[in-house]
Amino acid sequence: MRVNRIGFLFCLLLSGCNFWGWLDNPTNPQQDYSAGLADADNEDCKGARDHFLSNKNPTDDEKEALGWAYMCIAGGSAKNIASTITKYKSNSPDLSVIGQLAGKMAPINSSQLAAAASAIEVLVTIQEKARRDFHLSLGYLVQAASVLADQDRVSSSGGLKKTSIADQACEFIGDCTSGCPTNTSGGMSEDSIGEYTTYINRSLVSMRETSATELIHLLNALEINLPTNRPQARCNIYKLMMP
Repeated sequence: MRVNRIGFLFCLLLSGCNFWGWLDNPTNPQQDYSAGLADADNEDCKGARDHFLSNKNPTDDEKEALGWAYMCIAGGSAKNIASTITKYKSNSPDLSVIGQLAGKMAPINSSQLAAAASAIEVLVTIQEKARRDFHLSLGYLVQAASVLADQDRVSSSGGLKKTSIADQACEFIGDCTSGCPTNTSGGMSEDSIGEYTTYINRSLVSMRETSATELIHLLNALEINLPTNRPQARCNIYKLMMP
């Protein structure tokens, strides 16, 4: 079974897209693998994962499918990515698409955060470089969104919102030079900002090896707005990356 990467890119641009429909049928599908694809079609993320895990010597196709099953468990399904991240257009940039994805992933729990990490562990083992770079980049992007989604729990702000990131006073700060403080409920810590920045950077490094120009533009814009000064980065996340 091969993945049609061009078809997948178009797939992500379609709101009603079924990612798994871009997978060619395997010539000799194993029963568990076929069952995993059926589970994925039905958005049974955990069922798909369990079936894909049964193969102890997976091909690149099976590693890719397992990686996406883990991403789906984390909330970063192809459907959620298609309705957020791939809506980004460089001619009218809106960095809040990452916050929109995080909103679809929230509330997120520890097992979902672990699933996002497991996706990376699987996708990084794909042998074919072009395929690995593309899917690994999206995996890191989902992991970055999971850090934002987790701010709902950390801040106890009653749902993921801008005030999960920083105090509402941040709204009235001009150019973010002085940065934004956290709020009385907590807000996004410097450690979380560092973790988020790391995943965005890793996603960009991988995506630069692909021809997905719009996604590269998005990741470049996100990275530029995540300076080493954490209060400034917090301000940019609040103002630019949250809807």
